[in-house]
Amino acid sequence: SSPLLSPAAAMGKVVVQMASPRQHAEKCLATFHGKDIVIKSVDRFKQMCVVKYGSLWSAWRHSLDVDGNGRMTQVDFAKSCQFLGVKAVQKLWSEIDTRALGFVTLSEIDPEVSELFAELEKLLLEKFPSSKEGWR
Repeated sequence: SSPLLSPAAAMGKVVVQMASPRQHAEKCLATFHGKDIVIKSVDRFKQMCVVKYGSLWSAWRHSLDVDGNGRMTQVDFAKSCQFLGVKAVQKLWSEIDTRALGFVTLSEIDPEVSELFAELEKLLLEKFPSSKEGWR
């Protein structure tokens, strides 16, 4: 027995089957998300911060320690990740907050910059009543 052919195929015409709107949408979505930058390591997160803000110090001041108290909480981190489009928030946070305190300081993110900033603050306090006055 021969396979059943559609009338168009039986007449030798090429039949093109169109994707359903759902299939088309799924294909477009997969293509779009295939271009996402996937951040799965703390080093890649730091690189992304440098690309976005110019330096880890700038990222710390403008995105990570938003209230300026010298600490980044898990909530601060999650908000920053959401803004940057980073999805692996919980995984990255567990790698950053190694002491499981619920917050980290700049010295845990970038020890070198933290040390330099501490030295600058020390110099400012030698000449001014507060570091804030020294920055003016």
